[in-house]
Amino acid sequence: RILHVLDKTGEGIVETLIYHARRRNNINIYENSYAVDVITGKTSDRLENKARGVVILKNESIFTVKAKAVVIASGGI
Repeated sequence: RILHVLDKTGEGIVETLIYHARRRNNINIYENSYAVDVITGKTSDRLENKARGVVILKNESIFTVKAKAVVIASGGI
């Protein structure tokens, strides 16, 4: 499918995704943060490594976030 939003298609798509993501209680958004490492590991039923979470740096503090799925979105808006 092709989507168009005037001359700001990328901005329109990103704003819509952010709008909906902020309203979901199962999505955490960490703005102005750095993912400094991806936590990986194997499960008992799978042989391959899988992303299990991330290590985040925010305001000179480091913390980990465990997750069933990890989406790393980077780029410039």
